Amino acid sequence: MKQILLVTNLSPNSQHALERALLVAKIHRAALHVLHVSVVDDVSLSRPLELQVREAINRLESELEDDFGAGFAPASTNVATGDPVEAIRAAGTSYGAEIIIAGHSEKSPSDGSLAGTVLESLLMTCGIPLIVVKSRPAHHYEKVLVGLDPSPTSIHALAVALQVAPTADFVIAHACENQADTVTYDRINTIVQGCLERLAKAVGLHEGAVDIRIENGSVRQVLGRHVSRFGPQLVAFGRHRRGPTASPYLGSGARSILESLDADMLVTPPWD
Repeated sequence: MKQILLVTNLSPNSQHALERALLVAKIHRAALHVLHVSVVDDVSLSRPLELQVREAINRLESELEDDFGAGFAPASTNVATGDPVEAIRAAGTSYGAEIIIAGHSEKSPSDGSLAGTVLESLLMTCGIPLIVVKSRPAHHYEKVLVGLDPSPTSIHALAVALQVAPTADFVIAHACENQADTVTYDRINTIVQGCLERLAKAVGLHEGAVDIRIENGSVRQVLGRHVSRFGPQLVAFGRHRRGPTASPYLGSGARSILESLDADMLVTPPWD
């Protein structure tokens, strides 16, 4: 992972996302590009953006010294003008970003709703994996929960999560509508082992534990149970298409997971 894009609206939630992006970039020695998009042309916004970056670095260097160290800074900070979603997507393409990181929407803090937000539009249309940060980081990701099914999109979500958090302990959860059997377990285990082997060839061995869990229930129910039991800092899953079309879509299940579970979210786009 060499190029990461952090998008900020200069809010407190964006501050948390910036701190997380700095941690992820540091562990990968990746170039971090920080972007703020304004609907009007305002050069004065460069100053608060620079202050937000400096505050994030100061906090990580003073409070998370073991994880972050010192001397690391973003490769670039930029203020763009125009439609936020279009500007973010264009920046992601321009930088060759392998992942985008953003703070959770603050439009409706009482219920965490995504409806009508820039974040919702990004989740529906962006072709780059997106991490939605919900809380201030206290350390690198140490526990990651992945919702896995046999689809290429879901397998891609697992692969990206393993890259994002190469030292974390993982729980891989598969939701079954019917009673799970050994055939199902063997299939999921084969998928997981294949991802781990490909990761080892690309970036080195995954250092954390990997636990596969197969349970009855909907994806939301199974992930919700494991969030309570495992306490992950990151939950990952793939966003599927709606039928054969490529129209922008965020399913009710994915939306419910994003809005209700108390963890950062890694959402990967449909993968054909």
